[in-house]
Parts: sequence; structure tokens; C-alpha cells
Amino acid sequence: MNIDKSQLNYSWQEIANLTHETQVDIFGWCSCEEQKQFPYDDCPRKCDDCESEITLTLEAYGNGQLMRIDCPKCGVSYDTNLDPIEGEGN
Repeated sequence: MNIDKSQLNYSWQEIANLTHETQVDIFGWCSCEEQKQFPYDDCPRKCDDCESEITLTLEAYGNGQLMRIDCPKCGVSYDTNLDPIEGEGN
């Protein structure tokens, strides 16, 4: 018997504990698919130039932080113009 997980009732705690992987497993999608919002730390991100999957790392920069962007094809770049929410690691 197949159970449609998206039709089950979830507690607020279960919703708060979702990850990209569990979100996709339960609901079949994640808002990161449009590459504009990344609600979970494990959401895959794509390079703006070559569409390869990239890795983002926050690093100290003066009194703030910068985002190190690692692309397997394009190399490393940095973003020092972080929105306040990005500087919080979200």
C-alpha cells in the first residue's frame, strides 16, 4: 500500500526539522529549484556561469563575513555584498 506522505499531518516540530532531502522526499519539490530561495542548508546551489553545483562557505571578512563560492569548473570566487540574512548562514 502506497501512502502519500504529502497528505499526512505534520507537527510544527517536524516541519522545523525538514531538510532539502526530506522536503523533496515528502512533498516532491523544494523552493530552491528556482535557485532564488534556499530554505535549507543542504539545498543544492548552481553556478550562475556554468550551472555546476557549487559549495558556499561563510568566512570572516574584516568586521563581517564574506561568502566563498567554490565551483568545480569556474574555480573560487567571493561575494562580499551579503544580504543580512546571508550573513547569518541561512
